[in-house]
Amino acid sequence: MTLTPLTLPSPPLTPTTEPTGGLPSARAPFIHDLPGDLYETLFSIPAGTRGILKYKIPSCCANIEGPNAIAVLSDNSFLISDLLGRRLLKYDREGRLQQTIKLDELGIGYVRDMRIKGDEIFLLETAYQNFRVLRLTLDGKLIASEKIPFEFPVDAQKPENTLKGGLTGIALDCEERIILEATGGSKLFPLSEVQKQSDPDLITQGLLCNDKRFFVCTPGQWKDPKVTAGKTIYQTKLSEGLGGLQFLDVFEDGSIYLLRDDVMPINPIKVDQTVHYIDEKGGVQGVARVPLSEFYYPIMRITAVSPNGEVFALLPRPDSLDIIRLNFYQELEPLIPGAAVPQIAIVQ
Repeated sequence: MTLTPLTLPSPPLTPTTEPTGGLPSARAPFIHDLPGDLYETLFSIPAGTRGILKYKIPSCCANIEGPNAIAVLSDNSFLISDLLGRRLLKYDREGRLQQTIKLDELGIGYVRDMRIKGDEIFLLETAYQNFRVLRLTLDGKLIASEKIPFEFPVDAQKPENTLKGGLTGIALDCEERIILEATGGSKLFPLSEVQKQSDPDLITQGLLCNDKRFFVCTPGQWKDPKVTAGKTIYQTKLSEGLGGLQFLDVFEDGSIYLLRDDVMPINPIKVDQTVHYIDEKGGVQGVARVPLSEFYYPIMRITAVSPNGEVFALLPRPDSLDIIRLNFYQELEPLIPGAAVPQIAIVQ
């Protein structure tokens, strides 16, 4: 096994708001004053035909497949879902392989998404006619399996649109509920509610944390996307009205990480994906950009937040899978001239 580890110093933390008199949150990314490099590479795992990780390259009309999800454990090590190898790989910060969990030995098939909560691993499996959320211990023992009613309609007005085609991920809220992310994270259905009844209009969507509900507003096409966090509403403007906002994570200390996608229908199509950090007091503090243009193939769970607030991502290349740390700045320029500035503002 050949790895190319690179140990990087942490950049200094730059305050972005006036002092509030309180202590800063223990979970916060480092925020730079001036824009610079989008990311720093921690280490690379050889991939491709001769690498540790393999890619599936279809002959026609399908996406390349390979490792497709990342999570950060409480000890700041990384868990990577190796789709084709049907295994989970645990790496430390220096790129040393510490553990392999063989999913096929547990009867687990196509893993679409992965989350970590405390000392448990949550996997979303969407194998043929078998949609499940599986709970594992950190050492790979299967704890529980919950079936997902994949015929559940994600839109009451269009019952033909179901979780079978619209389920895009899972989330875990502060109430330890499993949340099904549908239609790119714009709809958040608690699994326990979906299992009880089949009408999406009767389900209160969103994440719960500290007696607050966090959900995505859907004002309609060409309208400015919004999310609600308790009594606060955040909004962004998009270049052509295509894209949206979704929650990457919500934490008990009150901090929030939002994903913003701005789709520009030019030739070729460009997507500006940015991560926005909101502190425990509700202030929008920093923004980082995901380098989508460098990705060899699209990934479902690109980013994950570490216990101390850093955001890491998988970056697949033709001959390696890179683990990168995103750099946060007070602001970023548009991805291309004339595009909307990647900003989020409080509107209420």
